[in-house]
Amino acid sequence: MPDHLKENRHVSGIFILNLRMSIGDTLDELILIAECSFDGEYQD
Repeated sequence: MPDHLKENRHVSGIFILNLRMSIGDTLDELILIAECSFDGEYQD
């Protein structure tokens, strides 16, 4: 187990973006994900 997890530190979720989407569409998708997610859902 990495040291940062042993020390109760966390890693944020990683999202792979579609490079063919416009910046506006990407932001809309990220906002939707943020609004529909549970706290800590994309942690570790």
